[in-house]
Amino acid sequence: MEAEKSSAYKLVIDTMEAVNEKRTYDTIGTPERDVLDKLVIELDELSYLIISEDISNLVTTINVKLDELKALNEKILASYTHLKNISDHVNKISKVVGVLAKVIAKAGSGGLI
Repeated sequence: MEAEKSSAYKLVIDTMEAVNEKRTYDTIGTPERDVLDKLVIELDELSYLIISEDISNLVTTINVKLDELKALNEKILASYTHLKNISDHVNKISKVVGVLAKVIAKAGSGGLI
């Protein structure tokens, strides 16, 4: 499970870096900046959850956070086609962190954690 956590955490951090590259002075005040700002906040919260959340609450909390990320990603896809590379990053996170949640749930139900 540590490998999955590490992989998910790295992917979230890499995506935060990609999003921050789009959050420049040139995008201040633009509609997409608002979405990017919200996305960074969600990613930051997700990164913290991955490395620190109590295992018993982790699966539920991760799934809630994934739903929030997916909603923001749908907005990005619908409104800001020039941010497709950010959307691709968020899709990868959704898959990797979703797998992490499944691994944690199986480990918990099997008494491994």
